[in-house]
Amino acid sequence: GSLSSPDIDDCASSPCQNGGVCTDLHNSYTCTCSPIWEGDNCELGTWSLIYHSFKYKVA
Repeated sequence: GSLSSPDIDDCASSPCQNGGVCTDLHNSYTCTCSPIWEGDNCELGTWSLIYHSFKYKVA
């Protein structure tokens, strides 16, 4: 028979930040972020991007 590596639960380490929901894929995972967060692990706050662009437009 062929040897295959078992699929590890990639969500076990809780990679998604800021309330993101992890979905385990085969040898991978994906995070579903809340509306104000983005990035692979929901680590980027969209509000901070909006704040900085607003700040620079006003300055």
